[in-house]
Amino acid sequence: MVCAILPTIARAGTINMTTGTVTTTCSDYFYDSGGSSSNYSDNENKTITIYPATPGAKVTVTFSSFNIESGWDYMYIYDGASTAASSIGSYTGTSSPGTVTATSASGALTFKFVSDGSVTYAGWEATVSCSALSACSGSISAGTALSSSTSICSGLPLTLSLSGFTAASGITYQWQVSTTGVGGWTNITGATTMPYTFTPGSGTWYYRCNTACTASSTTSTSTVVAVTVGGASLPYLEDFESTSAGSFPSCTYATYASSWGDGLEVRDYSSYPSSLDNHTTGGSNYLYAGYYTGMYSPDYFFTPGFPLSTGKTYQFSFWYNTDGYGPYTMGAYIGTDQTKAAMTTALGPDVYPNNTTYQQYVANFTVSTSASYFIGIKIVENTWWYGTVIDDIGLMELPPCTGTPAYAGKANLSPTMVCSSPGSTTLSVTGTPAVSGLTFQWYESSTLGGTYSLISGATTNPYTRSSISTSMY
Repeated sequence: MVCAILPTIARAGTINMTTGTVTTTCSDYFYDSGGSSSNYSDNENKTITIYPATPGAKVTVTFSSFNIESGWDYMYIYDGASTAASSIGSYTGTSSPGTVTATSASGALTFKFVSDGSVTYAGWEATVSCSALSACSGSISAGTALSSSTSICSGLPLTLSLSGFTAASGITYQWQVSTTGVGGWTNITGATTMPYTFTPGSGTWYYRCNTACTASSTTSTSTVVAVTVGGASLPYLEDFESTSAGSFPSCTYATYASSWGDGLEVRDYSSYPSSLDNHTTGGSNYLYAGYYTGMYSPDYFFTPGFPLSTGKTYQFSFWYNTDGYGPYTMGAYIGTDQTKAAMTTALGPDVYPNNTTYQQYVANFTVSTSASYFIGIKIVENTWWYGTVIDDIGLMELPPCTGTPAYAGKANLSPTMVCSSPGSTTLSVTGTPAVSGLTFQWYESSTLGGTYSLISGATTNPYTRSSISTSMY
């Protein structure tokens, strides 16, 4: 028999609303993305699943305050581990969900929050608690193994869980993996919780869970669940030619996708006659950034996830062209999730292009921790004309350099004319050998072919030169 009582538990921490998060807890505060002191943001579309910290228990979420924009912003609550579970209800304005308790076998609740493009409020504050369980005894059952998805993109998290298992305290869990599903089972290090969330590598994997009751020394093994992880491998090249106009390549993501010409979309340039053609030889498609892209905050196009390692040097590149009016800013950032918030590390200086022929952005970088990473191309637009286009996005591992470089490359700058004094421009070099271990040093002269002087600190590619007040070479 399972006893269902709700104990009083001191709050251990906080959960803020974030995309794709799976949280296991019985004692936290639950807030909107702004936390306890700030409003949530415009244009949110976030989902979070809260599992009980004790497998077999049921999560209860009690809202003490709730205030979102009425009729425009909505919270949806589901009785289970995903938005495919039974709907509990939708809420807007100050119509609070009150107290919500899971009844599904997983014991989890899933919350989805969507906000429009303007007006935000304080959001919500809630507390998370769980029902208590009696201790296990006698024989137990591990039940059926489940996964949050049977096919996911590389670099994204996967959650393994059980249904139909013995719900009691005193039970231990150990997840195992196999490449065949019929043998060769090995324990996954640290995979001793239910549910268990992690980031698997590329391939097809089979998972099961071994459970054990400490008091009775009985064990049980769950059924097997198969998961296929599709990932991008190096070298990587995305030319958009295999993507239909109006959609996005597999496992990529755009923060402002639009088919109205104002956001990010894949286009066939022949359908939009302008000076902005594609870059791929013999191709026709490119990534288009319309006039509203990043108008209010930076927007990103995210690559698939890549397993990157410490001790190696990588090169990221893409070709871009503009209508001559912008964008304000363009750059490349790296993080461990396909979200704006995760893009905390720049691969190089931002550029401020107004070119009307294709130029290439190139950045060499290393990572401090071996993990799966996503790269985001940041765009802040500033034009009501044809916009900006991006094509032939690439990522490769660079081999170490040897000997003397045969070619130093071609120097580029953007913009080529600075209207204010003093102004700044971004210097870059293309065509250098695709190897790691190269160093850079920029020089300048007031006359073409004159004496070139070393620019102190100008040792990156690209490099932003500021305080320009006269013509320089």
